[in-house]
Amino acid sequence: MLPPPRSSPGRLSFWPAACPRTDAPNAMPRAAVLPTPVQLPAPWATLHKQFLAFIRVECGLSPNTLDAYGRDLSGLMHDLIEHQVPDPAQVTPRHLTQHLSRLKTRRNLSGTSIIRHMATTKVFCRWLAARGGIAEDPSQVLDRPTRWKKLPNVLSPRQLKDLIEAPSKAAATAPPSAAGRADSSAQLPAPSSSQKLPPPLHLRDSAMLELMYASGLRASEVGALGLNDFHETLGVIRVAGKGSKQRLVPVGKPAMAAVKRY
Repeated sequence: MLPPPRSSPGRLSFWPAACPRTDAPNAMPRAAVLPTPVQLPAPWATLHKQFLAFIRVECGLSPNTLDAYGRDLSGLMHDLIEHQVPDPAQVTPRHLTQHLSRLKTRRNLSGTSIIRHMATTKVFCRWLAARGGIAEDPSQVLDRPTRWKKLPNVLSPRQLKDLIEAPSKAAATAPPSAAGRADSSAQLPAPSSSQKLPPPLHLRDSAMLELMYASGLRASEVGALGLNDFHETLGVIRVAGKGSKQRLVPVGKPAMAAVKRY
């Protein structure tokens, strides 16, 4: 069992620095289930559980990021155990560099995946040093390799127009039997001939696409929206982002109208 964090000012200042950067999307719910280490002996299994609990509660990482850190940390620990490192206090910079090298030579991982593994290793070692579990952070000597920056691919105006109009076109061409199955849990009244609306799922898809296009929202953020998040009078929506941080995002009239139709 590791000792609690030291109360000296020098050690307390380590805690904010131990958190990884929170650039990933999705808010982390407090009740999320932590990944379980696979067949890790003590004290590695205890450290694995405590570290993931720390980055979940203190750093507010997303579920996908938490899973990635858990897998990478399990891989690091299993590799260290396989190469006769029974205790975290015995980890040296050479052990870490050899582990990263084996990710390339044995597992043939890409440069992006190795950078992610290195980030997990550095954050874990910083956290361990901040708790007093090791005397010195062995990951300080690791240099992050340069990653190529690529310009993102973008849709042409025509492609974007086709994407936004896709739900309406699908609703217009769908056979009556498919349109009637939009909601199998409830029988919807048939629309009048003077005002025929698309099925609810097509209206939903149209509203989601309009919101993502108009406000730059991520798909996960759109999926987490509720009715109380829309403020039609102000023309904004309340979005829960990374670490449960909320922000107000302006919404254009076409997007708001699509939401109202849904």
